[in-house]
Amino acid sequence: MHDGLVAVDVARSLVIYPAHDGYLRALDTATGQLLWALQLCDTHLEQCDLEGGVTLGNGRAYHVSNDWLHAIVLDRTHPFETWRFPRGEIAHGVATKPAVSGGTVFFGGFNWFWALDELTGAVIWWSRTSLSNFTYGFDIPHVSNNVVYASASRSGYMKTIVTARDASTGATFWEQTLPLGFAVKSSTSYGKLFLSYVEGPDQGGVVALDLATGRQLWKFDHVGTTRVGPINGGPAVVDNKVIVAGSDGNVYMLSQATGRPLWSFATGESMHSAVAVADGRFFIGAYKTFRAFGPLSRQVDASCAL
Repeated sequence: MHDGLVAVDVARSLVIYPAHDGYLRALDTATGQLLWALQLCDTHLEQCDLEGGVTLGNGRAYHVSNDWLHAIVLDRTHPFETWRFPRGEIAHGVATKPAVSGGTVFFGGFNWFWALDELTGAVIWWSRTSLSNFTYGFDIPHVSNNVVYASASRSGYMKTIVTARDASTGATFWEQTLPLGFAVKSSTSYGKLFLSYVEGPDQGGVVALDLATGRQLWKFDHVGTTRVGPINGGPAVVDNKVIVAGSDGNVYMLSQATGRPLWSFATGESMHSAVAVADGRFFIGAYKTFRAFGPLSRQVDASCAL
C-alpha cells in the first residue's frame, strides 16, 4: 500500500485503499472490518503496481493501475467497474492520481494529459507535453475556476513544465518551464500554486507561481547558507502559512506571501509524507513517528511536537 493514497468515503462509511496484490479494498470506518476487495489487476499476468491513489467523486472511485484508469461505482457490498481508460506508455513514467471536477476526470501519464467524461470515460480533450518524454505522474492536477493546473517532469532532466489549461477545452492559458528537478506535489491557495520539488538526493524546496500568469513569485531552497533537502510531500497552506516536511528531517513554516522561513523544527527523521491540517493544528508522519504541531493561531512552539 502507498503512503498517503487512502481515500475516505464519508457518505458510505468506507476507507478505500490500493495494494500491490492488485486489489482495491474497503474497510468500515467505524470498525475496520473488511467489506470488499475488488481485483483490478492479476499478479499472475503482470506486475500490479497500484501507485496512482484513489480519488472520490459523485459516488465513484477513480484509481490508476499499471495499465488503466479505473472508474468504480461504490457500494458497501457490491462495487463494480463501470469503465476503464488506457493510461498509455508506462516504461518511462507513472500516471498521476486523477482529479474530478465538473463532470470531468483529469489525469496525466507519460507525455499525455487527458480530460474524460466521468460517466462514460469518453475523451473530452487531450494534450501532449511541449517537451518530449515528460511525465505527469508525480503531481496531482488542480482545478480552480474552470482552469486545470498540472506539472510534468523528466528523470535526469532539470526541467519541470507547469501548464494552466481551460478545463472545458484544453486550451493553454499559460505554460512555464522551470529549472527544477521532479515536481512532487502542489497546493493552490491565495491565488498561487505552491509546488514542492526534488533536485537530486539531497536538495529540494518549494516555489510559488501566480495562478493567473504562471509568473514565479518566490522560491524557497535555503535557510541561511544551508540548502533545503528534498520535499517529497505536498505543502499545506493555511493561515497565510505554507508548511512542508523535508527528507532532511526538518519541518518548515513559510510565509505564503514571500516564502520567507518563519519557523522550523528538526525531527531527526527523514519525512516524505504530506502535511495534514485540522482543528488549528498540523500533523506529519515520518518513518517511525507521527507528530502533531500547533496551534497555528499563535507562534508555533516546538514543544508541541508529540
